[in-house]
This record gives sequence, structure tokens and C-alpha cells, in this order.
Amino acid sequence: MKKIISISLFIFLFFCYIKAQGPNLINVTYMDNPYPGYMFLDPSLPGNFYLVDNAGVPIYNKHLGSNFAITNLNLQSDGNISLFWVTKFYTFDKNFELIDSFSCVGDYNVDFHDFIILPDGRIILLGNETRTMDLSQTVTGGQKEAIVIGSIIQELDKYKNLIFQWNSLDHFKITDVVQDEELTQPLIVSCHMNSIDIDIDGNILASSRVLDEITKINSKTGEIIWRLGGKKCKNNQFVFLNDTIDGFYGFSHQHSVTLLPNGNILIFDNGNLKPNPYSRAVEYKLDETNKTIEKVWEYSPFPEIYSQVMGNVQRLPNGNTLIGWGGNSSQLIATELKPDGSKALEINGYLNYAVYKYIFLMHAVTLDVDKKGIYDFNKDTNITDVKILINNFVGDGNISVAKHFYQPHNLEFPPPSQLEVGKTRWVVSKNGINDLDATIRFYVSYDTTDNVNDYFIFCREYEGKGSFSQLETRYNNIEKCLEAEIKGSGEFIIGIIPSVLAPIALYPLDSANDVEVNSAIMWQTMSISSEFRFQLSHYPDFSVLLIDSSNITNTRLDLNFEYNTTYYWHVRAFNEDEQSQWSKTFMFTTRPRVILTWSSLLYPPDKDSSVPVTGKLEWEEVKGALFYNVDVALDPDFTIPVLKRFNIDTNQLNYNSLLPERPHYWRVSSSNSYQVSDWSPVWMFVTEPALEVINRVDNYKIEIKQSNNKLILKYNDNFSGQFVLGIYDLRGYKIIDANGYVNDLKNNTIELDISSLYSGYYFFRIIIEDKIECGKILVD
Repeated sequence: MKKIISISLFIFLFFCYIKAQGPNLINVTYMDNPYPGYMFLDPSLPGNFYLVDNAGVPIYNKHLGSNFAITNLNLQSDGNISLFWVTKFYTFDKNFELIDSFSCVGDYNVDFHDFIILPDGRIILLGNETRTMDLSQTVTGGQKEAIVIGSIIQELDKYKNLIFQWNSLDHFKITDVVQDEELTQPLIVSCHMNSIDIDIDGNILASSRVLDEITKINSKTGEIIWRLGGKKCKNNQFVFLNDTIDGFYGFSHQHSVTLLPNGNILIFDNGNLKPNPYSRAVEYKLDETNKTIEKVWEYSPFPEIYSQVMGNVQRLPNGNTLIGWGGNSSQLIATELKPDGSKALEINGYLNYAVYKYIFLMHAVTLDVDKKGIYDFNKDTNITDVKILINNFVGDGNISVAKHFYQPHNLEFPPPSQLEVGKTRWVVSKNGINDLDATIRFYVSYDTTDNVNDYFIFCREYEGKGSFSQLETRYNNIEKCLEAEIKGSGEFIIGIIPSVLAPIALYPLDSANDVEVNSAIMWQTMSISSEFRFQLSHYPDFSVLLIDSSNITNTRLDLNFEYNTTYYWHVRAFNEDEQSQWSKTFMFTTRPRVILTWSSLLYPPDKDSSVPVTGKLEWEEVKGALFYNVDVALDPDFTIPVLKRFNIDTNQLNYNSLLPERPHYWRVSSSNSYQVSDWSPVWMFVTEPALEVINRVDNYKIEIKQSNNKLILKYNDNFSGQFVLGIYDLRGYKIIDANGYVNDLKNNTIELDISSLYSGYYFFRIIIEDKIECGKILVD
């Protein structure tokens, strides 16, 4: 039970993670001429599956409208899609329309792990049965009424009639399970069959995870022909010739046992029970007569990956190998390898039960290259409209051409080039072929109103990324095709360079927020044109237009918009003979209609009568405010200002040198890029009296003299440190500000130039460290 709970918890957490992440986190981390096709992904998103191209972009998807996850998405031999959903396997046609559903015959649950439709229409599927068994005499501590889950294999004819059934509980002992399965639990998975395949002789190959075993079963009698397993398998009949690491031979807790055309078997080895668990794909050659097994190929990444559950491996038609990494902590989805072991493709982003790749809803042909000449990449129903004339090459391998019926992703061109591109793209990939010198030919139809010489071939090195470059294109009148010289692989399109280029959208910036409701729409013209057509909509497809204006002769429109509203716009240029494509669609959202409130004052409290002359003002933050303005004065009408600060980006302000024993009035307003609030209600506080000099003796005082436009302040005692001296008029305005250090004092005397002062009374304040003296002086 502990084991089952552990696995169930992992699957639950995995499902929650995927549900949160969604299908957009597919990252292509490596690409080098992968095999053409779409990857079939079932990322356990409720009711969804995806077909993803080599650029990592979901091209086709289906939603079944349920909270149940789809599992084991695959393509069957009849060309239809199969998947497990809720309780059954279902098949869909190329239009993603439901065709049929499949269940086990009898009182058995369908097992999601595998399902095969054979070319003659027969169906092979897995199921589960439950039996109550007394294990108290079989194992120490065994339950007297243990619930034991066994696996079944059923073969149905094309009319879904049962023609063969095999029950694991009738052929395996309950004690065949490996060491990490606890037989003392009330619920026991006795087999956990997770893949099936048909051998060359028509018999069945079945993989049982908790037995660490591959079993060959006679498809007529149900008799076990042989049993193959790794070191922890209790019934292995084979000798491993060359697959021992750290004393452990073979595989453990494997998935996806597949028979290859050469008779070898390909396995995803999870590796759970190895001394140092790691996962890999491995190919074995079996000698069924002498019961020996030889490893002929394997791949494990560096650093190693450990997939505790799930995983699969598929040998592709061009010899590449696709590995789905199942449940691992590295979020690695799949790796595609070339025959020499180098990577062709790697994607990550989320966990996935299994990954397969097929030529589906596209056309692709792979041809072996062994000599110079013309290679025709049109075969049966796979019509790519491409031939390649190979003038020279080095190596031994193959070339693939794929035709996709949609525009490239991230369609980019060197500025200011613009293209009219059809909804088709081609990808040429190669394996084992270097220093290619060839001519690619496109046999495509053209608009009869166009001149074929207006068409050009464009190419970029990597599928889905980078900028397309124009190739030197010519029309071959003999072959009736467009052709260009190529030196390697890449992604290709055919397009026309228009004479009137689409304008470039400028402002508001794409995806801009908080745009003013009174704003200008601006764009840049890219070619000589007489007028522009502008469209504005609430919808990205412009299905409903707010503005559709032509005959615009400048590149700016001043418009009024609604508050807090999203808009889409584009513009095109035209003249008497031709019009451009639409510019890139820009989207923006106007600012909300928010009325800023004033700030509530916090500190000092209103009517506080003992506020320090140096301290802090504090107020509440206001939603939507970016800045605050503070006003402090000696009167409630703010005609005698003491302190003014604007565009403060916090909700507090430090102040110093306020006049002692004086009432002060203060208020705060808030602001952002669009508005300024009213002032807050006014609060008042009274500053403390002037501080006494610390340790001051009775005879200590300051003598003040006036001589030759100088104010002389002389201490009768010695002081050290920095001094700050301020002279204020009777309104509290600071007129003179002076400062210095003790070593600037001569005979304890400070001299201050007062030639700028008019005759009359003034206040002074002097601070040396924490000692403050204040008073009134008369300037003659």
C-alpha cells in the first residue's frame, strides 16, 4: 500500500504541476536536423492533447471537454489517432473527429498503458483484473484477504470479438515481484504490465514493471515461451553478455519494449533498482536459442537523468531514436538522437507520459543519398513539390524534405524587407551528409495574374527561429519550377516582394498599458505611397471595426478612447495600382478611470504639542499614486511656508531644523502621471522648546557682536565638532545657512557675513553636535 500511495501521490502532484503550467512551456533547447514529423504529446492537461512541430509549437490540438487527463496519445497503423481517456481507448480521424471506442471484453478495466491496432484490423489491448487472495500462508505477514491486481492481454477481431485472452495471475506467481514491492499490504499490484508488442513470429512481447521482466507469450496457447529480466528479476532465463555496471546487469522497472525491424528490441530502462538509479534507452540483440542477450546501443544523457516512472523510446524511419523521458525532475520532455549518438532535437518544459513522432497532416519524404543526381521527394501520397539536384556532397546518409501547410513561426526578414508569403513552408534536413552543393527545385502553382519572375525563394538555417534570407532565385522554363542553389539544410518559403511595403506601427507601443484616453496613433511609411487605410477594433481579428478609415494622407491620427479598454490597430499603404500588406497588429490598453484621493496623515498626530525640530512626517499610501507632495507652513493658510517637497516616491519625509516652540501646519497630496489629488485635511503640531546644551554650566553663554557687516558669535566655553548656523526672518524663512568644523573656529568664535540683511530683528539657531542654541538678534 505504501508503494501504491507513493506512486499515486507522484501522479497527483505531477498532474497539479501540469495543470498550472499549461502547454506553452515547450522549450527547444537543441536542434540539428531532426527527423520531420509532429510529436504527439499528452501532458496530462484535462481533456487536451497536442501535435507539436520541431520548433516546439503546438500545431494541432483537441479538447475533449473533461477534467480527465488524456494518456498514451499515439498513431495507429490505420492512420488514426488513438488515446486513453477516462475508462476507454478512443480513435480519431485526421479531422480529429471521433471514430470509435474500445473496452475490454468481460468484467475487466481497460489499462491505459498500451493499445495496438494491427494492419489487419485486429486489436491488442491491456486490462486489469482484481482478485481476493489469501496470502497469509504465502508470505510472512501476508493479508488473509489481500486485494491483488493482475494484468490481462486481450486480442479482439476487427468486430471487437474476443479471440485470445491471457491473465497474468494464471501464469505468474505472486512472489515473482521484485524487492521493492511489499506483499504484506492489503492492496498489491502483482504485475504492472506497461507495454506489449508483436514479435516477428506473431507471438506477444509483454513488459511487466514490478517483475523487471519481458515475457514472450504464445499468442495461440498462452504458454510462456521465455522470460527475460535484469539482475533483480526472479525468473530471468538469459545471460547478459555486456551490460553490467556496478555489479548490476540488464534493466529495471522498464517501459516501452518495442520490436525493431532488424529483430532487436528497444527498451526504455527506468533503472529504479540499480545501485545508482539512472534512466536510459537501450537496444538489445537476443539469441533466443542460446538464451543470450547483447547490448548493441544505448543512450543516457550527461548529467544522468532518473525517470522514476513513465517514459518511452521510438526508432524513427530515418534511423534516429526519439526518447520520451517521462517523470523526471529535470522537466526534460524528449531527446532525439542520430544514429551516431549526437543530438538532433531536445525539448523540455513539463512532464509527459510518452512522446511519439509521425508524418501526419503534412507531407515528408526521406531518401538515402549515395550519388550525385536528382532526388525526387514526392512519393505516393507524400507530395512535397520538391526535387533536389545534388551536384556534390561528402558523407553517407540521407536527406528529408517536409512540407507543412502553414506559415513559419516567427516570420522575420532583414529590414526593411516585407513579403507576401503563402501558407506553406518546407524544411530540408540531412543526416550524415556534409559539404552539400545542390539545387533545390519547387514545383508549385502560381497565381495566373502574377509574373513567375516576381517569386523568390527564402531560407533560414533553423526551423522556427532566425531571419529569412533571399536566395538567388530563377525560373526554370524547362522544368517549370523555381530553383536556387543551397549549401545545407534549413527552412524554406516562397514569396513575392511587394512594391508597396507595409507601414511600421510605432505608437502606442505594442502591448502598452495605461495609455492616455486622448492619444495619437502613429506609424512610419516604408515606401512611396499616396494614402493609408487605418483600422481599429476591440478584437485581434478585426471582426468588428470601430474605425475603418481610408484616404489618410499623413502618418498620425489623434483619437479619443474609452477608459480601461483594450484596442487593436493596424494600417496599410496603397496607391492607384497596389496596396501593401497590413502592418503588424499592435494592441494597447487605456488607463483606468481612477480619481486619486488625498493621503490620510499619520505622524506626527494632529495637535501634538511636543514634536522634535528634527524628525519625520508620515502618511498613508494611496492606491494608484506614484508620488506625493508635502506642504509645511507656520500658518493654517500656508502663506508662511517652511517646507515644500514635490514628487516624493515614498510615504514619509525626513525634516530638520524646524523652529522651536512654534505651531506648524502640514498637508499632503498624491499624484501620478495623469492627475494630482486635492490636499489632505490640515494637521497642526507644535515643536519642542530649544534643547539645552548638555552639561552646560551657569556661566556658559554666547556673546553676539556686530562689526563691519559681520555677526560674531563667541562661546565662553570650548566645543568640538561640526556646527550648523541658520538665520531666519520673522516669518520663519531661512535667510542664511552656514556650516563648518571645530578646526574652523578661532578663539571659540564664528564670524558670519550679514551684509545682505536689512536692518531689523532676526532669529538665529546654531547646532554643534547635539547642542542647540536659539535666540533673537537685532541687525543695525
